[in-house]
Amino acid sequence: MLHSKQSAGVHQPDAALRPHVEPKRESLRIIVVATQDEAARANQRLTNGESFTTVAHAMSMDPTASGGGYIGDMELSQMDARLRSAAANLDYGEMSGIIKLNDRCVILQRMPRDFKEQAAQVFQQATALKAKGDLKAAVEKDQDALRIYPYFLRALVFMGTSLGAAETRSAHGKFYNLQCSRIRTMRPRNSILL
Repeated sequence: MLHSKQSAGVHQPDAALRPHVEPKRESLRIIVVATQDEAARANQRLTNGESFTTVAHAMSMDPTASGGGYIGDMELSQMDARLRSAAANLDYGEMSGIIKLNDRCVILQRMPRDFKEQAAQVFQQATALKAKGDLKAAVEKDQDALRIYPYFLRALVFMGTSLGAAETRSAHGKFYNLQCSRIRTMRPRNSILL
């Protein structure tokens, strides 16, 4: 039970109390563009509420763009000093500002602490939809899990087996081809900057 002076709201930590120990590893996403104007457009889309994954896929020139900019669990000591500094100072889920790096502009996002658990929950929803026979909705939900965590192996296997089942049904041929092309564009790759 709450005391009359306590609040049930979410407490926002004081920035001054934030740990000053620089992390050694971070799970990150990245958007890399060629010009300051492109970076400003990407930043505006993010500010307007578009997901980092969507903006990275649409605008980033980095090889990780097809996986929503996901570069995975990075050893910060292996990164450029400007990127390392920006990444080390991000809270979970937070995005950096525009970082000018040689002839490119970069925006980083530190992944939420529980992004793997979030992907697992969405994957469970996909599994339930498949069990009910709603293959199309199951594959769409599975894609949502892969947008959250592109390296989620169970979701990739689920996608392959679901689409394999869809391939055997001639009525789903077009659906299968569309989904296969989406899978090919979602494969994560190593970033050119790291």
